[in-house]
Amino acid sequence: MKKHIPIHSINKRSNKQRPRTPHYSLLDMICNRRIRAETFDYFDSQYHETEDEAEIFRVMSSRRKRGVTNMNPNPEVNEMEENKILEILVQLLHGLTELMHEFKQDMLELKQDIQEVKDIQLRMETELTEKFDSLCEIMSVQKDFNKDILERLDRIEAKIEVCS
Repeated sequence: MKKHIPIHSINKRSNKQRPRTPHYSLLDMICNRRIRAETFDYFDSQYHETEDEAEIFRVMSSRRKRGVTNMNPNPEVNEMEENKILEILVQLLHGLTELMHEFKQDMLELKQDIQEVKDIQLRMETELTEKFDSLCEIMSVQKDFNKDILERLDRIEAKIEVCS
């Protein structure tokens, strides 16, 4: 059985009715606990659990209760591990930022290369058009010359026939 999913009209989603969401950078979310907690609280308050999600949570919770938990009771160790994880995430974020800059630089180089190829293509098309036009003109002149030669040959032939 399919569940009914409400579809909100565009008219209901005006700027005045839209809730204000917190806007923070990913780096702020990773490094600043207060911002992270504020963002989590905001999205938790906006979240409405479905029946399927509640069932999945109940099943997973019962499994966790039956099994051995790996949670460390020492909060200092957890904080230390969290700081290490945050450091690793910050390093990864810096690495991704560098890769993004390299990607942008590569894209600029590709755009320049494409523009150079377009310029070369335009120059070649211009030169070839000029050469083709010249060849057509030469061919026309050659045709006229050949026609003139044939006419002269016909007149010489006619004179030779008259004389013989």
